[in-house]
Amino acid sequence: MNSHKERISIKFHWNATVWIVTALVAVPFIVLWILTDAHLPGDWLKYLLAGIFLVVLIIVAGLMPLSLEADKAGVRLRRVFGSLVIPASAIVECRRIDNSYFEGSTKVFSIGKIKKSSNGRWYTMYATEFKNLVLVQTERMDYIFSCTKQDEFVEFVNGLK
Repeated sequence: MNSHKERISIKFHWNATVWIVTALVAVPFIVLWILTDAHLPGDWLKYLLAGIFLVVLIIVAGLMPLSLEADKAGVRLRRVFGSLVIPASAIVECRRIDNSYFEGSTKVFSIGKIKKSSNGRWYTMYATEFKNLVLVQTERMDYIFSCTKQDEFVEFVNGLK
């Protein structure tokens, strides 16, 4: 590890699947917004749909991971609505993983808390793509992040111990 490096920061890369799902969620709201004028009297439904869409959009955008950082204090996942912080003292292991880690798990979305049935541990996943995955393990929880600079990140985090 480069001894003069005090911090590492990696922006999340959003794959095509995330953009397609976003479009599939947004398009029905936009279509309903356009069609409410033609088929329903009054503006209340149009404004209700717009309000629901904006609230959902703000919540989802605020919880999306923006960057993964590590420094002497630990690992930090930056989001608009609060950061996830894993103190360096709590980190047991940091390593690269591949999709075989998920065998025996039920994963519904790429962000969420899921119980892995093969070893009974819970993991929380913040993955915007399912390649270049990094596992940060603590005593109580496993955290999985997508990370374009896996080797550099793992080396830096393991150097914190």
